[in-house]
Amino acid sequence: MERRDDTCARLMRHQFNLESLGDRLQKIEDATTIMKDKWRRGDEAMRDFTGTWFNKRKEDMETCFPTSANFQHH
Repeated sequence: MERRDDTCARLMRHQFNLESLGDRLQKIEDATTIMKDKWRRGDEAMRDFTGTWFNKRKEDMETCFPTSANFQHH
């Protein structure tokens, strides 16, 4: 009877440990999903920025960064 109780107690500990491990793995998976989403949004923002930047017209660029010929000294 004692052996059965020991075995039962050991199985319950293992089950608890497996459930705890499952919970930790789920938290890691959730954190990974959140980080991937942040990185994806950051990548999209960077692509939007660079796409906008490289598609600007020369006149737009002169407004942002005037050349010395167009730059007015005060």
